[in-house]
Amino acid sequence: MAIFRCARCGKFIKGDGVSKEGKYYHKECLKCAYCGAKLTGSFVTYKGKLYHNECNPASGKMVCAFCRKPILGSYYDLEGKHYHKDCYHEHVEKICSVCGNPITGIYTVDNWGNYAHVMHGTEKTKHCGTCGRIIVGSAKQIGKNSVLCSVCAKSSVTTSTQIEACRAKVLSMFKSFGINGVPEDIPIKLKNKDLMEGAEGRIHYLRSGLRIFSNFYIDITCGLPEDHFQGVLAHELLHSWLVLYGREVTEEECEGFCNLGCAWVYQRINTDLSRYLLKRMYKSEDRIYGDGYRLQKERFEKLGWAGLLESLRHK
Repeated sequence: MAIFRCARCGKFIKGDGVSKEGKYYHKECLKCAYCGAKLTGSFVTYKGKLYHNECNPASGKMVCAFCRKPILGSYYDLEGKHYHKDCYHEHVEKICSVCGNPITGIYTVDNWGNYAHVMHGTEKTKHCGTCGRIIVGSAKQIGKNSVLCSVCAKSSVTTSTQIEACRAKVLSMFKSFGINGVPEDIPIKLKNKDLMEGAEGRIHYLRSGLRIFSNFYIDITCGLPEDHFQGVLAHELLHSWLVLYGREVTEEECEGFCNLGCAWVYQRINTDLSRYLLKRMYKSEDRIYGDGYRLQKERFEKLGWAGLLESLRHK
């Protein structure tokens, strides 16, 4: 049985697909290049792209990208698409989530589908330092240039009680993955974001002699929301496992392994925020943290946790 790649997204087609002029598509990827709506029934190809019959640029007619009906009078033009004025105002117009006014010209958009003017007066629109949401209303300052949105601020970790609750959850998850031997009593200190030099967490320890380590402690940015805090803590605790039991590895292997554990914690938490953080990690273009994570993820998929841990263990 032949296996085809979707001409739109590039991924393999599993199950039923749609063939058009020698190319194959997932049904959900079969969309009009002009209006973006799904293609059903008959459609046409123009310069290698698919269109509804009425949206076809070759027709020479101007149609509304929302209702797909002809435009005869005045219209709005947005990002190369045309709209009836009523369709634009009622269905397309972007409203600023900060001030509530219509947006014209340059705007900013977050990963949650919120839009805003780039500037409000002399102030640049702010985004949450954890989830990236556009800040609307009150915000929690966690550094000179970083704030949390009201959603993330609800679970902001600032006390020893919260730290220990997060530690217990992460260690429990590690044991369920088969990761044992992680020290359970490493001191964890909350530190102002401005003092973390761009890091979210950092582990410290002393080495005295051949594989003799002591005085472990972990710094984590004060104020991170609980889901984010648990991921950062998982990353730093896995550093302690590598220090105590691991062989010499490259920086890419080291950070990638720690990010893999962090990713599994995010998967187990399974909230909107943890899924966002997991997606951000996977898409990271950083050579060490992003490439390293994807490298170890591939190894894990072949070896599982037991095999991966054994491959990293000091002999």
